[in-house]
Amino acid sequence: MSRRSVILLLLTVTIVVAAPTGSAFAISEADDQTVPSTHERTTGLTTPDETGFYATEDTATGFISGRISDAENNDIAAAGIEIINTQTGETAATTTAGSDGSYLVEVEADQEYQVEAEAEGYENGSTTVSVAENTTTTANIILQQKELQSGYISGDIVDTDDNSIPNAEVTVVSTQTGETAATTTAGSDGSYLIEVEADQEYQVDAEAEGYENGSTTVNVAENTTTTADVVLTEADDATEQVEISTDISGPVTPGNEVAVTVTLTNTGSATADAGALEVTVPEEFSIVGVTGDGTNKPDRFYLDSLSPDDSVTTTYTFKTPQNASPGIVGVNVTGRLQFADGSRSASTTANIEVSEGGTADVAVSADTPKTVRPGDEVAATITLTNTGNMTADAAGLEVAIPGELSLIEVAGDGENQPDRFYLNPISPGESVTTTYTFEAPKDASTGTVSFDVTGTLTANDESRSASTTADIKITDTGLPTEPGEPEFIDVLQVIDAYNTGGPYNGVYVQFIDVLEVISAYNAR
Repeated sequence: MSRRSVILLLLTVTIVVAAPTGSAFAISEADDQTVPSTHERTTGLTTPDETGFYATEDTATGFISGRISDAENNDIAAAGIEIINTQTGETAATTTAGSDGSYLVEVEADQEYQVEAEAEGYENGSTTVSVAENTTTTANIILQQKELQSGYISGDIVDTDDNSIPNAEVTVVSTQTGETAATTTAGSDGSYLIEVEADQEYQVDAEAEGYENGSTTVNVAENTTTTADVVLTEADDATEQVEISTDISGPVTPGNEVAVTVTLTNTGSATADAGALEVTVPEEFSIVGVTGDGTNKPDRFYLDSLSPDDSVTTTYTFKTPQNASPGIVGVNVTGRLQFADGSRSASTTANIEVSEGGTADVAVSADTPKTVRPGDEVAATITLTNTGNMTADAAGLEVAIPGELSLIEVAGDGENQPDRFYLNPISPGESVTTTYTFEAPKDASTGTVSFDVTGTLTANDESRSASTTADIKITDTGLPTEPGEPEFIDVLQVIDAYNTGGPYNGVYVQFIDVLEVISAYNAR
């Protein structure tokens, strides 16, 4: 069957009107067959042929590929790309650059196209290419970074009587990122001027000797100057409205963590709109966590509003390096509350003791029933205690299982392996228990079975171990089941008797519950 007759067979179902010259439509396989893609066909006749239908022909295609990069030849991922036919002005294709900035699109051949690329933070870029049939044309585009639009913050640093404060240190912090945007020193008249990126919100902090720190918040628009005056309160006046204190979890050994809880209290009569904590981290420490009711930023911990006489606590967790030297390390903490008329602050120092490198010493004990009968199970509870002053990074139990017993299961906070039971880290003074359940075989011989238990703790690649021995008696106790010589035992039964007032005629004792006698026999 000819190609033309195949097309006519497929189109008789869907094409019912004549199309003008150049009209395009899609051909798909019939009877639920799948084609890899949709093929565009374009008519080449002005009038139908003798059958009433148009003959069609394939549209030739080519490809445009390229890479989107910046001026330093760095890939620009996810750049948006639009291909525009320069003859018609219509969009021929769109795509998104990959993680390496590359792209590939298929377009109609023998056409000229403008390739446009855009990405956040960059100026748009474009280039023009001509695409031939069955060829790939390269169109690389280099995008230039946008120049940041700037604005200005200016103001005066004054005291509560509106007197200028010369040489005050001014720091501008982005409230979105928490990063410092600029710093400067106020002039002799207390004035300052700083250029910053526009369309951002900033907190302007000011500090000067003899005054409590102060701050204010402003929004900066493009090519404008925003005024941000900061009022500082003399230190003697300010301490009456804010109080700060610290509580330290205790001495810390090298390689371990210590917690410092900071409490900030509003001792004034007005509600503070906001607050913040600034901690100077000494070289001997690194911060591993900050928890509290607020938002942690690189420069400080921001607090919510605080009513009079209310307090808020924030906990800083520090870690000492393995090579830390013994001694006292001071952590300076400043708390600030922002009121309607300015800010108030107070400072304190938390002195943390770094003690000599400790050890994770260990003690182990075993608690077992005294007896077990053949065929029964018996549980041995092993307790491992860290008696040292350093957290054990790893711990383990080794139990030498005697031949007279078989291990049924091990239960505890850890993981059982063929060689030992591995435990989680154990803090100083903490104990963990693990239960081993054994079974005595039905044909087990009576007698005492002993097994050794060894506990090991490891800290800073140094291990400490302790061992103990547990004894379990296998005994076939109970009443005799075979005839033989009687066995007599003494059973102590205490009888309380008293005279009710009549003549004393003696006491008659009779065992009513023989189970008491049996119990006494079995417990011997």
